[in-house]
Amino acid sequence: MEDVVSGRSVANSLTSSLVVLGKENGYEFSQDELNDSWTQLQESDEGSLTEFELNVVAGGGMVTGDCT
Repeated sequence: MEDVVSGRSVANSLTSSLVVLGKENGYEFSQDELNDSWTQLQESDEGSLTEFELNVVAGGGMVTGDCT
């Protein structure tokens, strides 16, 4: 149980830090709005990489031809 509580504390601290960082850079949102947006993003396909992008990021892509 202690690990779960401390995990929540870390998550709350992180989201609080992100809210402060946003505010310092001209963005206004609450911890709840941040959490809701994160949940929505995880449940959507938005932000997912294509197979090609995954291969390039993982170093599996191969560039052929002149790169200059």
